[in-house]
Amino acid sequence: MNDAAVKPSSPRKIRWAIILAALAAALGLLIAFGVGYWGGQRQLLEKVNQRFVAPALARFQQPGETEEIVWRTTNTHFFPLQIARINLSAGAAIWALEDIGGDILFATRLGAFGYLDRENRVQRIEGLMVPMGVAELTETPLFDDPIFQISELRVLDLLSIPAGENAYDLYVSHHRYRNGCFELVVSRTRLTRGAEGLRPANGEWETLYVTDPCIPVKDIGMRFAGHEGGGRLVRLSADTLLLSIGVHQFDGLHAPTQAGQDESNDLGKIIEISLRTGQHRTYARGFRNPQGLLAASDGRVWESEHGPRGGDEINLIRRGANYGWPIVTYGMDGASPWPFNPNPGQHLGFERPRFSFVPSVGISNLIEPSAEEFPEWSTHILAASLAGNTLFALKTEGDDITYAEPIALGERMRDMIALADGRIAIITDSGVLILIRNGAKHEGAPSSFVVSGLSNRPQLQAAEAAPLTPEVHGARIFFYFCGTCHSVTGDTLSGPPLNDLFGREIGAVEGFPYSDALVSASGRWTPSRLRAFLAHEDARLADTTMPQIQLYKDQFDALTVYLRTTEAAPEQP
Repeated sequence: MNDAAVKPSSPRKIRWAIILAALAAALGLLIAFGVGYWGGQRQLLEKVNQRFVAPALARFQQPGETEEIVWRTTNTHFFPLQIARINLSAGAAIWALEDIGGDILFATRLGAFGYLDRENRVQRIEGLMVPMGVAELTETPLFDDPIFQISELRVLDLLSIPAGENAYDLYVSHHRYRNGCFELVVSRTRLTRGAEGLRPANGEWETLYVTDPCIPVKDIGMRFAGHEGGGRLVRLSADTLLLSIGVHQFDGLHAPTQAGQDESNDLGKIIEISLRTGQHRTYARGFRNPQGLLAASDGRVWESEHGPRGGDEINLIRRGANYGWPIVTYGMDGASPWPFNPNPGQHLGFERPRFSFVPSVGISNLIEPSAEEFPEWSTHILAASLAGNTLFALKTEGDDITYAEPIALGERMRDMIALADGRIAIITDSGVLILIRNGAKHEGAPSSFVVSGLSNRPQLQAAEAAPLTPEVHGARIFFYFCGTCHSVTGDTLSGPPLNDLFGREIGAVEGFPYSDALVSASGRWTPSRLRAFLAHEDARLADTTMPQIQLYKDQFDALTVYLRTTEAAPEQP
C-alpha cells in the first residue's frame, strides 16, 4: 500500500479544475463525434468515450474526491527517504494513529474515527465515539469560560491488540469530563474487519483505568491544561501495558500541587496496568509531559519529555526511578531559572536524561524504526517534534544516545507510528498524514498513487465549531501562549504584566530584569511592534530572552482585541 499528503485545493484551483474538466469533456465529445462521423467506427467511439469523456465528466461531478499523491525524495546523512503527504482532515484535528492489519486508523481530537485502508481509500467508522463527556461539558458554565478551551480535551493515544480472527481490541487513552472534574482514562472497545472494512463489534466501551484523584478545574492560568496530558500507551508484556501521564500544570507554580512527586496522585507518572484486571501501580515518576513512550525490542523503555522552555528530554525508564519534575529540569520558567531547581542548569539528585534538547523542540512521540526497511537506522530510535517541525534520528549505544540527526519535515508532528510493512506514518497538527519509506529500497517503484474517499475526511464537531467572539478567542490565545509567564492583573510573574500594554513605554515596569535591548529601547508598545517582537523580527530587540511566538494574523488580531479589554478606563474629569 502506498500513501502521502497534499494541501487542500484553493477555491481558485477548484474553479480552474472544473473549467478544464468541462473543456476536456467538450473536446472529448467533439473528437468522439468526429471519429464516429468520419470513421463510422462505433467501437472506436466507445473507446474514446471511456478514455476521455467519462473521466472528464467524473472529475467535473466530483471535484476533490480523489487525489494523486507523489513520493518526494529527501536525503538524510546515510540514505535517501521517500516522503508522501495526504491531507486527511476536512477541519477536525487528528490526534492519534494506529496500524490495524495494514489499515491506518486515526482518531480526531474529540474522539471520532476513520482510517486509510490498504487500497488508499479514506473510510469513516460510523457509530463509534470515544466517551469523553463532551455533551455534559457543553451544558456547564465552564464550557463558556473564556479561559477554558475545548481543544484541551483530547484523545491522546491508540493501541490495538489482536483478539482472534479479524478482531482487534482497541485501547484509547483520553480525557473525560465527569461530575465537575476531569479524568485521564484508558477505555477499551473491539473492532472487527469484514467485507465492509473496520467496524465496531458492538460500539460499547469498557473503562480499564481512571486517574486517581480526578483532575480539578484550575484557578490559576488555564482552567484545564490537557496539552500536558502525555497519555502514551505501549504494551510491556502479554498482560501489561504502560501509560504515561503528564501533570496537567499541577507543578507547584501553575497550581499548588507538585503532582509529579506526590505518591498519592497519578499525575506525572508512568503507570503499569494489567490488561486482564485493570489493576495498576506506579512504574516511574517525576514527569512533566511525557509525550513519547517506547518499549524497544531490546527490552529498554524510552520516554520523551516535553519540558518547559528548554529542557526537552529523552529518558531511559527504569522501574521505581524518579526523574525529578518539578524539582529539577534543564529548562527555564520563561526568562528566569526554574524556581524549584536548587542548581539551575543542572539535573542533580534524580535520574538524569540520556539526551536533552536546548532550546526545546516540542518533543513528541518515539518509535523504533523497522530494521528491515531502514537498516541504517537499526540502532536508532526516532523522535518527532512539534515546535521544531523536525524528525530526529537518535543514535543509541546501549543506555546512551550519542547524536541526534535532524530531518526537517516542515510540520508539527502530533503522533508517529511504525507500520507493519516497515514504513513510518506521522500525523501533523494540520491533518496531514506523512508516509516515509526508504528511497534506496524502492527504486523503480511507482512514483505516485491515488487516494480516494476524500469526502470521508473528518469535520469539526459541534462543540469545536461554536463561534468565538474576538475577545474570547484572544483570551484563549493569551492564556495558551502567554499566561504561563504574564498576567493581565498587574502581577509580575516570570514576565512583566501585560494589562495596559499598548501605549506603555518599552521596558517600563519597575523592578523587572529586562534585557539590555529592552531597557535601552525607545518608544511605546503598539500592536505592530508587539507582533515584530513576538516573532523576533525587530533587530533592535535581538538579545531578548522572550521565546519566539509565531501567531497567524487572526490569532494576533484576536490577542490585540483581548489586550485592549485589559486597559484601565480613563479617569473622569
